Amino acid sequence: MKSIYRILFLLIACFYSVTFCVSQSPQKLKIEEEPWRVLENAQLAYNSGSYGEAIRLAEKAKLNRIAQCEWYRYALNSALRVSSIQHAGDSIDRVLHALKEDDLRDATSIVEYFIRIHTADFFDNSISKLFDFATSRKEYPEAEYLLGKVYQIESEYDLAFHYYDKAWKNAEYLDVPDEKYDILYSIADLAYTISDFDKYETTLLLVLDSDESFKDESFINTYMQVLNNSRTMTPDRFFQLYRTGTARSIKA
Repeated sequence: MKSIYRILFLLIACFYSVTFCVSQSPQKLKIEEEPWRVLENAQLAYNSGSYGEAIRLAEKAKLNRIAQCEWYRYALNSALRVSSIQHAGDSIDRVLHALKEDDLRDATSIVEYFIRIHTADFFDNSISKLFDFATSRKEYPEAEYLLGKVYQIESEYDLAFHYYDKAWKNAEYLDVPDEKYDILYSIADLAYTISDFDKYETTLLLVLDSDESFKDESFINTYMQVLNNSRTMTPDRFFQLYRTGTARSIKA
């Protein structure tokens, strides 16, 4: 009789253990809970002047980004453990083909999403590099940037700098890489507002760091000679002298 009770106890314990593990497994976010959708609503709240709501939604977007990364890890790990997927090697193309053949839809959609955003070349066509990138991007620089803009409008300048700096430090995770220049210009504008001209200058120099013309010493020297020798320099002629293939640097 005791052995029966012991077996029943073990079965019950196993049941609750499995239930607990299942409940702890990361869950796929609902469509309306996807970070970019929540952040889009935060942006709409910001545009309409509902700054408290913008902050709430931006913070929620950050939490949802973390949850999404955990889901990516769980879904990709589960798929990559399948023997047929392991036999495909590390090539994104071969792995993606194997995922589709095995009808592993969640993993397929995740891989296709990152290829669509960044291309396979960005990951050197390596599924392991894509996995590392997808599961490590828990930071959400777009949300940090929006929070910085809200706090700047609210004249909470220290908080604004805090969130701008977080956005800049995690710029590698931006879905649109060139948005890093928007972040830098916002930092520069805020520095100018509080008369921190050293930060203003160093931030604008970061913008110009990507402009090869600005770093071309012979070009700069020639340009300065023209300016110094001209007695009839007008604004129109000034701008006609300068040509750049990087329009984002003109303001800097």
